[in-house]
Amino acid sequence: MRRVADGAAWRAESQGAAACFDVAGSDQATQVHRDVAPEPGDIIVTKRRISAFVGSDLEMVLRAGDIDHLVLTGIATSGVVLSTLRQAADLDFRLTVLSDGCLDSDPEVHRVLVEKVFPQQADVTTVADWMARWRGMPLGEPAATPSTVVLP
Repeated sequence: MRRVADGAAWRAESQGAAACFDVAGSDQATQVHRDVAPEPGDIIVTKRRISAFVGSDLEMVLRAGDIDHLVLTGIATSGVVLSTLRQAADLDFRLTVLSDGCLDSDPEVHRVLVEKVFPQQADVTTVADWMARWRGMPLGEPAATPSTVVLP
């Protein structure tokens, strides 16, 4: 599996979806954290719009790698996660949303999305439960972090 890095930063003063992201990469918010930094051979996809698919080659990269199941996390639940989930579902990807790996400025909106909206198109689970399944371990046991993940 390949790691996909988010290279977009929100600019609060901007108006319109096209102007919401600064992809120049000079803003500290666009930098990839060292704990998940790309390794030699990793493929990097730059996210340019609210949905991870719009304006990027994400779908092509995933299809070329025979990846058909995405695990979604992110900020904001009502923005990036929702937009990416809807488009990924339309593109026939299987989806998992890690409910406690998402955050929204409005906790009630987050709750409604993860409890009522997302389950219509995705498996919604917690990070711990997903990790246990990912590692093939019984639920409730500690699991190590995978070395690579796909992020929206």
